[in-house]
Amino acid sequence: MSIDSEKNEIRSVLVDFPFEVPTFATVPLKERWERLLKKVDVKEDFNNSTVLAENIKDSLSCEKGKLFVIFSNWIVDDWTVEKIAEFDWPELKGDDVYFFENGNGLLPIVLAGGNTLAYLSEWSEWDNSENLSGLYEYVKRNGTVSVSIKKLDRSFSARIYDKKSSVDAEWGLLKFLQFRPGGIVAKYLNRPFSIRITRRILKYKFVTPNFVTILDFFIGLAGLSLFLIPNYWAAVVGALILHFNSIVDGVDGEVARLRHESSKIGANLDSFSDETLGALLYVVTGYHLMITGCQGWFFGPEWFFYIGLFTGAVSYTYAMVNFHSRRKKGGIGFYYWWDLNKPVKVLSRKPTLAFYLKRLLWRDSIIFMFLILTVCNVLNYFLVIAFVPAVVNALLMFIHIFIIRAEW
Repeated sequence: MSIDSEKNEIRSVLVDFPFEVPTFATVPLKERWERLLKKVDVKEDFNNSTVLAENIKDSLSCEKGKLFVIFSNWIVDDWTVEKIAEFDWPELKGDDVYFFENGNGLLPIVLAGGNTLAYLSEWSEWDNSENLSGLYEYVKRNGTVSVSIKKLDRSFSARIYDKKSSVDAEWGLLKFLQFRPGGIVAKYLNRPFSIRITRRILKYKFVTPNFVTILDFFIGLAGLSLFLIPNYWAAVVGALILHFNSIVDGVDGEVARLRHESSKIGANLDSFSDETLGALLYVVTGYHLMITGCQGWFFGPEWFFYIGLFTGAVSYTYAMVNFHSRRKKGGIGFYYWWDLNKPVKVLSRKPTLAFYLKRLLWRDSIIFMFLILTVCNVLNYFLVIAFVPAVVNALLMFIHIFIIRAEW
């Protein structure tokens, strides 16, 4: 097959090797690459074919258009593939060959222009997956080919050749993922624990991302249930369990990234779990303050339960409205302040100070602050502070639904 430059697709060839390669996080490497190329978030879809190394010469000689060449027994993070596909692929000309390099050396991805494929097909060492530098030197010797190495500041790659290298690559990719964009609590408090949990459960194939999400939901419910007991230490233990729930909340995403098992159902399940637990948090906090006899400034203990019920109901309704509308015409209220109307990858590639400040009020940070306030026995401040944006959200929803009568 060949690619026409006018078609909205990226023609790629996955070079497969006849020798046995260990699995990566229980997934065969070739299958993992195929999953990645199907899910990677780029404007042009990948049109991929898998070719044995011994047949790659014939395959390349039959190609007419530019080509994305991938060595299948390597691991590369998906953001690197996205960046190459979005920024380097469109610039590739017929006489160009692009190699890519990070701090560990050449990456197993080569972009080749249509006029270079016949020359590449003559290289004699396609079955040697270790010799990427040899391919670069071979191409560089041809004066008619424009060859260049593009350096990537932030990327992960590793070659898999035995079980130990596979395990080492799993841990290396997890450590790389620890510093993916996010809040301070997520990066430096939660993820150091979550990646170690993920590292130990990856060998169990039945532990899927959705399995982790459901299990974590019940961990959260267990933590919330302790706030139904009118006891300080029960509340502290409950807050600790909720923080553990916040840590495990990152595990399902890490498993999904390593295996490329992400799905819309999984993403929706994760959002539903987080929003349900988040809304219940306000309700049980109000109930706990009521049964422990906490006095308000101008009201009795029972009003904390009403405040918690109102805040939880508004929080859940607001989340469900925006969850639905973001897939249609966009959300309302603070939805835009959180940048939820913008693609995650755009925000992730160039995080600003505002990006990090906003993440201070995301779920992981809120749960950590909730733990501190529980230990300090001042949950009444937490609930009253949360009540203020709940009132604002309620007004915004009333305006949009009953006055503007927006349709989603």
